[in-house]
Amino acid sequence: MTRSVVLNWIKLGLRMGVGFALLPYILRHVGATGYGYYLLLISIFGYGLVLDMGFNAVVIRYVARHAATGDHNALNRILGVVFGFYTLLSITILGIVILLAVHPMRWMLPKDATPNFHYLILLAGMLTATMFHQLGWTSVVRARERFDLSNYIQIFGLVIRTFVIVYFLAHGYGIIVVFIADLAEVLVNGIIHRAIARVLFPEIQPDYFGVRKADIQIVTGYGVWVLFNSLAQQIRYRAHSIIIAAFLPAEAITHYGVAGRMQSYLVNITNNMTTVIRARLSFLEGANDWAAIRTLYLRALRLVSAIALTLTGVLFLESHDFFVGWLGAEYAQSGLLMRVLIPGITVDMIMTVCIVLVYATSRHRPLTFILLGEAASILLSSILLIQSHGLVGVAIGISASMLLFKGLILPVYAARTLELPHWTWIKEGLLPSFSVLPICLLLGILLRTQWSGGNLFVVLIRCAVLSIPFALLMWVRVLRNEDREIVISRIQRLMGA
Repeated sequence: MTRSVVLNWIKLGLRMGVGFALLPYILRHVGATGYGYYLLLISIFGYGLVLDMGFNAVVIRYVARHAATGDHNALNRILGVVFGFYTLLSITILGIVILLAVHPMRWMLPKDATPNFHYLILLAGMLTATMFHQLGWTSVVRARERFDLSNYIQIFGLVIRTFVIVYFLAHGYGIIVVFIADLAEVLVNGIIHRAIARVLFPEIQPDYFGVRKADIQIVTGYGVWVLFNSLAQQIRYRAHSIIIAAFLPAEAITHYGVAGRMQSYLVNITNNMTTVIRARLSFLEGANDWAAIRTLYLRALRLVSAIALTLTGVLFLESHDFFVGWLGAEYAQSGLLMRVLIPGITVDMIMTVCIVLVYATSRHRPLTFILLGEAASILLSSILLIQSHGLVGVAIGISASMLLFKGLILPVYAARTLELPHWTWIKEGLLPSFSVLPICLLLGILLRTQWSGGNLFVVLIRCAVLSIPFALLMWVRVLRNEDREIVISRIQRLMGA
């Protein structure tokens, strides 16, 4: 398990590092407008993934369950339902995509769409259509607890994607290369995961014709709530591209999208951290040990808030110089957008602890309404504010919505679930980190008065220096002795792996 955790962090680090290095290269070759087309179509067709309806969770649960019971016939019938549905869904999406490529709807076309935009629509749709089977077979491998193999495969797929982008952009091809690279990565991941799944579990043979009504009910029983949760997530992270395209040129999508990419990197870090406590929370809930759940929850809040505030605090101070050094002076506005987004991003990072808690304790249905409320708020506020404040208006709408729903409503619901007094989780979970934040920011501002500007390398060095007082104050003033012992033991285990 420790080896899998290490590989998971390596994979995350590689994906972030490659994305960080590739983006300036891509922008130099395709421009802000071309990359804006890419972000727009990925956002539009990304909504197709909502139709997965949580079937991956079904695959993981029943592959693991039937591996223990040996009921391979029942498992194959359930897999027949899942992969049969995926096949029909993929064919349907491909048919719709072909129609849209020939006759695209007006709302899909940015104001400055080029004639070859139809081909990009076709490739983006193919990418979505092929993704379902890849996710399904990935779930089979992970259900067998071979996270290490799955991570190796995904790292290999990332290498293939990187090679395709670098080689073909260098030879004069345009933004179409990025779509093809994404498609190649999905196909490689899917094919290898399927082959590995057959080796790990040779009894697997999806039964499409022996399916019973009860099998369909098992699979679709997860559907409604997961569908709405997925829809809310898609709106939260993808709606901005569509809204911006409706009011502004395609290059504006890129200026906002690079700030949004940093948001996804930061949230992925805390997601990676909090997933390790999900199984423990589920175990404690099964044992009805709510006192231990409350202790673990407050400890996780302290740790995650300390890390989140360190990362977002440094980025807040350095956002302008960071984006100028990374992508060039023309992306200075992305630094401003990042600063507007940071309050919401900080809350989003910290409250991954709440989301893990409600899922682990099977109290996730109200979460659906919270996420849908946040998504509706993001959608409406962005549409209203973009007309008067442009991209900054979109950032204000998204950040304010996250603060309201993630920073207020979600933690209140989590506290009620745990029967925690509100002051307790604020005092023990959040206040220690937020109380030292002003001191950290003041020290950072004083440092920047003496040292600012520079190229990307200088900016990264300054970020590292700025993070030192943040990290030290968080370690000394925020974390308790038992928190420090846990962090040290985790680091020792990872280094030993």
